[in-house]
Amino acid sequence: MNRLVLRRKVNLDPWLVEMENILAMAHTWLPFAVPLPDRSDVDITTFESAFSFGTFSRDTRFHEVSMEDECVSLLFYKESPIASPLDLVRMLPAHLNGQRRISSGDVFVLTSQESIDMTALSVRWKLSKEHVRRMQRDPGWKMVIFRTDIQEPFTNPMPLSR
Repeated sequence: MNRLVLRRKVNLDPWLVEMENILAMAHTWLPFAVPLPDRSDVDITTFESAFSFGTFSRDTRFHEVSMEDECVSLLFYKESPIASPLDLVRMLPAHLNGQRRISSGDVFVLTSQESIDMTALSVRWKLSKEHVRRMQRDPGWKMVIFRTDIQEPFTNPMPLSR
């Protein structure tokens, strides 16, 4: 297929932390130099949290979730009276295309979690210790697990202040 599409800018702010993770862990194997933020790959650590299932919509119930599921991501967000986790998840595509803005630094997405154990109800992910410290200092930071295919969280919000 040889189809051209119009060039457009995309807003990748919510995915910046994940890109930093990838570069920090892979920079020694790249055949070119990559300028990294002020932290090193030693700063990336595996974190784990328990979760509980949220209220499922009809769409969510019909989609079985497994840790191999490519459409499961983690949303870290600063709690807001203006937007619920469901609102934030549904705003992501419009934010990506520059049609709607989510406050920079108040939301980020990890698409590559280490594991999601549906039996033990736990999730593991890699993240910079500094990012986690900053979120833990502010009690408003929470995390939900969501499906990108139906744009819905399927867990209750988990506070990151612990």
